[in-house]
Amino acid sequence: EEYVTVTIKNYAGLPVSEPLILSYSFNGGTTIYYDTIQTPNIPIDGTLNYQITKPADLTTPGWYNNVYATTNFTGDEDATNNRFDTVCRGHSG
Repeated sequence: EEYVTVTIKNYAGLPVSEPLILSYSFNGGTTIYYDTIQTPNIPIDGTLNYQITKPADLTTPGWYNNVYATTNFTGDEDATNNRFDTVCRGHSG
């Protein structure tokens, strides 16, 4: 199992200090996990590197093509920049 870190950028005109819900999946949304960042403290145009608390099981060798992370913030005025999609490779040993 591997711990995954995501970088969250604040594009808003105000700092983010209220709890921020992060959802993520390593299989295109078949299984979605949730994590809450209780005190994100992200300044305007700032970033936060956050290690997801539940490790991902990437022990099956091969490509994971439908990996994504999404932030869910109450009152967000632009939800089009909340999701990041990527590909990663799992390997054993």
